[in-house]
Amino acid sequence: MGAAAPDSPQAAIKTMRVIGVAIASGVTAAALVAWSVQRGGPPPPTATPALFYVWIAVATSLLAASMILWRGNVVPLIQRPALGSAWRKRARKIQTGVVVSWLVVGGGAIFGVILCFAWGIWQAGALGAAMMWITLAITWPRDEWLAAGSGAE
Repeated sequence: MGAAAPDSPQAAIKTMRVIGVAIASGVTAAALVAWSVQRGGPPPPTATPALFYVWIAVATSLLAASMILWRGNVVPLIQRPALGSAWRKRARKIQTGVVVSWLVVGGGAIFGVILCFAWGIWQAGALGAAMMWITLAITWPRDEWLAAGSGAE
């Protein structure tokens, strides 16, 4: 038995939006918890600056991978004209591509949160959360993606 499908294209878009906000909010909440724990506790072990640079390399690589996934899997689908009643299959493919792109970026963001929590590198946690929200803003699901007959998809 398959998962329940949305009743309308608008419901599918709203579902994607809720998933995206949930992922970004989770990363942000984890960053805030890590930062507040570090503020009130004993000083964390000394982290080398190299650790922050490793995070920048990993996060940048994951961000680039996410955008490659986005451009390769989602953009062709949203630019292709919709075929009337075939919106459910299209919505599933778009949602899968969008969520995978967000989760790839979320992986780099969570790595930054771990650095914040374990070594007190709050910049990594803050930049990770900001990176997640910026990616969500760039790839925010739009109603036109599933609109029937729109050539601007």
